[in-house]
Amino acid sequence: MRLIHLLVGLILLPAWSLAAGPELWLYYQTNLLPAENITQLEAVWTRAAKAGYTKVLLADFKFGIMGRLGANEKSYLANLARVREIARDLKLEIVPAIFNI
Repeated sequence: MRLIHLLVGLILLPAWSLAAGPELWLYYQTNLLPAENITQLEAVWTRAAKAGYTKVLLADFKFGIMGRLGANEKSYLANLARVREIARDLKLEIVPAIFNI
């Protein structure tokens, strides 16, 4: 009897998962230092959110050199805060790509 329940579960689980639809991720690589890139990011992310995307794999090579930004650190951190606000407003989860090769 347990085997039958297991088999029925295995058959129905994929159908249930597909009914919910796939989880959509957006890969977005950019330089977050220039303010104009944040404006462009907002436009693309808005379109993605309307299309059903829920996660953004965000890549910026400066994630790997945060301690070496020097004079640019203050404006970079302000732009990061703005990006976080945009994601929150659009209900997008940011997943930082921090392993640069």
